[in-house]
Order: sequence, then structure tokens, then C-alpha cells
Amino acid sequence: MNKTSRHSPKHPRRGAALYAMVMITALLCSVLGLAGLTVVRLERQQMQSSTDVLDARQNARSGVELALRVIANDPNWRTNLTNGGESALQSIGASGTGTVSWMIEDLDLDLTDSDTELRIHGIGRVGNVVQVSSLQVDGSLPTVLDSLLCATYAVGNVTQSSNSTSNGGPFASAATLTVNGTVYGNAEGTPVVVSGSVTGVVTNPGPGRTMPDPSVWDTYMALATTIPYTNFPVDPAAPNKRTIERELLSGSVNPYGTVDADGVYYIQIPSGKQLTASKSRLHCTLLIELIGTGSFDTVQSCLWDPFNGNNYPCAIVKGTGAGDFQLKSSAATLKEQQTPKKNFNPPGDPYDGESDTDESDARVPTMRGLFHVIGSGVHSTLASNLVIEGVFITEGSMTLGANLSVTVAPNLYSNPPVGYTAGGGTPGPDLIVLPGTWLSEAAP
Repeated sequence: MNKTSRHSPKHPRRGAALYAMVMITALLCSVLGLAGLTVVRLERQQMQSSTDVLDARQNARSGVELALRVIANDPNWRTNLTNGGESALQSIGASGTGTVSWMIEDLDLDLTDSDTELRIHGIGRVGNVVQVSSLQVDGSLPTVLDSLLCATYAVGNVTQSSNSTSNGGPFASAATLTVNGTVYGNAEGTPVVVSGSVTGVVTNPGPGRTMPDPSVWDTYMALATTIPYTNFPVDPAAPNKRTIERELLSGSVNPYGTVDADGVYYIQIPSGKQLTASKSRLHCTLLIELIGTGSFDTVQSCLWDPFNGNNYPCAIVKGTGAGDFQLKSSAATLKEQQTPKKNFNPPGDPYDGESDTDESDARVPTMRGLFHVIGSGVHSTLASNLVIEGVFITEGSMTLGANLSVTVAPNLYSNPPVGYTAGGGTPGPDLIVLPGTWLSEAAP
């Protein structure tokens, strides 16, 4: 009897195992692929987040700078702003996804008082990222110089030798004011000695008034162009005297040297020497240094007004010795047609808003602006039909002479020239940035 052998197939099990391996491999590849994509996505998110942080941080710093600009252009920022109040968001950047805003905070929660504990916070946002930078500023309220409320003010003694007129402010002294003629106006001193008469109010003793810091000299020296004393012509009748005679000196015209675009010139007058201006227009700011007994004076008919308007004074005079500064005039008008003819208001140098190319004008000699004398040894004299529309202040002594008229320019107190508010600062009306106070802060 024959037997038939049966054999079970061997390949089906192997095929199932192979299929399983293929499926597992495919799954692993898919998982690895997804993992790789996730890693790439995370890396991109991380890179984007880092970029957003940097952009937001830059926006925050821009917010501080924006705040400084806004405050600099708003003299009433103390009342217009709210302590700790955030400004409106402003878009920034090409994509418009970033924003900046800012706030200012006072430690005592009151912006309207004088404080040094002020901090500006800039807030930068990019997407969900928020960064904050801050800067401390000095908010000390500026000390206004009340000496600028006077027609004339001297730290030293003042002697009024003849009739003189003050309008809008007193003739004043921190020491003795002696009245020998008639003062048409107010007078104050400690004491006021009246041998003549005063038509207005006599204040005795007078209040102590604040004078400018002498360092204002350095502020303007940094702007000034030097005119050597020897560049001025010698007076033939007086070898120790040099003159400014029928000339225009301004920010566009300098017959004695290099033109200064701001119209600020420095002149040093040697001891025993004199510089005199006559029948001229000084459309400039002069820094006059009197060495020893050096002296400067104006005689006859002169016009004097700063080239930079009320932003600058007419003159700052500095002396360490017994120098002499005199402003005198005459009742005669300054005539352009007088020989030698001279145009005192050419294009670029208007007077009362007018300029021309002719030589036919005639004007009442007037000096408009602030005159400031530094040095207790310097003696000042205002006399002989002199007309000032401004203020004259000095650390030294003073003589008020015949037919003097001073009318206070109120803008010199309310909006004084550069350097004539103590404690004022940049960039705002009363803010000073404190170096080394930048901080990065936590987001609000």
C-alpha cells in the first residue's frame, strides 16, 4: 500500500512577516518624518521668537525716544500727561506687526511738582512678545532768573546821576541804589538813598534776585568765532583805541574776519586798550573779555540786536579786573545816507522785519535784548540818550546817566535766551536725561 506524503507550504508565514516589517518600517519613517518636521517647526518658532524679542526690544527703546520727543515739544506736558498712563499704540516696521507705546512715572505719583525721580518706560510689542525699556530723567523745574524782571539789576552799588526812565521793571541793586536825579519808574535797593525823586514805587530793602550762572559764558564761547582785537582799525586820534565805525557786524557780514553763521563773536580787549562802536549796527552777540582795565563802549547812534533773535543775548561781558563797559548814544538817528553811505539792513539782515538794497533809511538808535556783565570789578555805565528795549544785568557796579530809557522786554523772562534758566535741560523744557540709567524691565 502506497502512502502519499503531504507537506505544508513554507512561504505564507514568511510573506506575512515581510509585510509586517514593511509596515513597521513605513510607520517608523512616517514617525521620523513627522518628528523632523516638528523639530524644524520648533526651530523656526524659536528663531522667530528670538527675532521678535530683538525687534520688540528695539521698539521699546524707540518708545523711550518717542516719549522724549513728545515731551520736548510740549511745554505743558506736566499737566497734559497722566502719571503712569500708557500712550496710544503706534505701528512700526515694514510689516506693521510691531507697535510702540510709552508712559512716564513719578515716584511720588505727581508729575506737576519738581522731581528728580522720573522714569520713562518704552513698551515694544511684536506679535505676542512684549519688551520694556526705561530711562531715568531729571525733572527739576527750572529756576527762572528774576533779575530778568528788572530794567537794570546790579549786584554792586548803583548810582543814578541824572534823569532816567524805567518801564515794566525797576532800576534795582542788591546793594545801595543812590538816586540823584529823577527816576521815572520804580526803584529798589538795600538801601535806596533818594536825594532826587522817584515817581514810582521805592522798595527798600529790595528782594534778593537770582543772577545767571557765570558758566553761561562757556556755553556761548563754544559757539563763537574770534575776532582779534588787532583786526579793528586804530583811531588816529587815540593810539590805544580801535573802532567799529559805520559798519554792519552780523551773522552774514563780518568786515573784520570770518563770518559766524550764528552771529556770535568773541573779542578780547587788552588791558589799557579800548574798543568803540559808533554809528554802526551790531546785529550779533558779542562775547567781550576785558583784560585788566580794558574797556568797550558805544557812542553816538548805534543799533544792537542779536542775529539769532531772542534766543541769544546782545552781549556777555567778562572781566576779572577793573574793566569798563559803557553803552552811550545820541538823540540823532542812524542815517544810511550819511558819508560813508552804508546799508544796515541788507538781505539776510532785516530790521523790524524789513530788508532792502538801498542806502536811504534812518532809524532811532535802539538796543534790543539782554546785556549781561560777569565780574564784580567791571563797572557799567548807561547814559547819554541811550534807549534799551530789554534788560541789563551785572555782577559789578553801575552808573545810570542822562536821558537813559530802559523798557523791559517781558519775553526775556518768560522765554529767556539759551543758558538763562538755571536747571533747565535737554531734550525737553525741563528734563535732563541721566546717563547710565537705561534698564530692561519685565513686561506689564
